[in-house]
Amino acid sequence: MDFSYSRLSTYRRCAQQYNWHYVQKIESEKFKKINTLRGLMLHEFAEDQELNPDLSFVTAIQNFELNNDSRLPREEKEKMKLGADRIKKLFEEYIKPKQDKGYQLFVEQEFVLDFHGHQYIAKLDVILLKRGSAIIIDYKTGQSTKMEYYKEQMALYKMALSESYTIPDEDISTYICFLLLPEGNRTLKSFLKEAKVSHKEYIGYQTQALATLTEIETTPKTMACLNRMCGYCEYRKMCDLAIICNIK
Repeated sequence: MDFSYSRLSTYRRCAQQYNWHYVQKIESEKFKKINTLRGLMLHEFAEDQELNPDLSFVTAIQNFELNNDSRLPREEKEKMKLGADRIKKLFEEYIKPKQDKGYQLFVEQEFVLDFHGHQYIAKLDVILLKRGSAIIIDYKTGQSTKMEYYKEQMALYKMALSESYTIPDEDISTYICFLLLPEGNRTLKSFLKEAKVSHKEYIGYQTQALATLTEIETTPKTMACLNRMCGYCEYRKMCDLAIICNIK
């Protein structure tokens, strides 16, 4: 079966959501909450930095609103401006110096590889490659800085890069770029954090992923589960649990 980290985490979080989305493929109303729009806009802005580094934030916002038929509140634009400033700082103070030292830059690269008979699909925000070593940077627009939340995803990203470029996992560094942490954190080191994944963890997370895939294929769960992401679920208007709990 095809899978991604997002697919695995959806199943673990709520098997009902997984079943509706990936198994039954139910078409549902798409709820573009402001958090979703923030993430989409900032990822688009980051992707533009490679080919159009002089793109202004004002122009980027105008293009985004036009393409998504959305009008963003002023306070949300201010939050996104903070994220855009951090993206520019990341490129100017970290990525560009790495390129000057011989690293090759790749943005929004998709990888497809075999994983124990399953097809794993991963899309990496930023990759820097240089002679048998690599750096992965992933953008996050949430507020949590607990690295444990991101380690499995980074381990699977490492796997995609290691298998595709024959680079030992120990020679791949992984970083999280927090775009919307509190405004006081403006220096690069305050919002670019290394998510260290040891070789033991790297192997462990692969084992964990395989166990989840095996469960999905053999004895899958189907029950809804109340969790912190219910408010963002595209099926919340048809979910009995969400309706009972008045999640809108």
